Amino acid sequence: MAKVIVEFSGYMQIDLERTMFVRMWESPAREFITGSQWLALDDEYKDEYCIFDMEHALDDAHEVGWNHCDTIVQDDKGVELYSDRTYS
Repeated sequence: MAKVIVEFSGYMQIDLERTMFVRMWESPAREFITGSQWLALDDEYKDEYCIFDMEHALDDAHEVGWNHCDTIVQDDKGVELYSDRTYS
């Protein structure tokens, strides 16, 4: 069965109140904070968090852009059957 892989390069300006970050380090419960709370952290602690849900972050973003998008089709052995690059 073939699979479709999409790779892209871009950016988004997140909504600081709606975009949630989750702490990646082990803790008794998942720790969620807003973008504003993440921004207020000391730099040494920011890398302990990542954006929780990229799909919602993109939907809520104030601005989104991309430079290129690659669409690749591979067979079940990983052999590339098709490739296309789209530029914005």
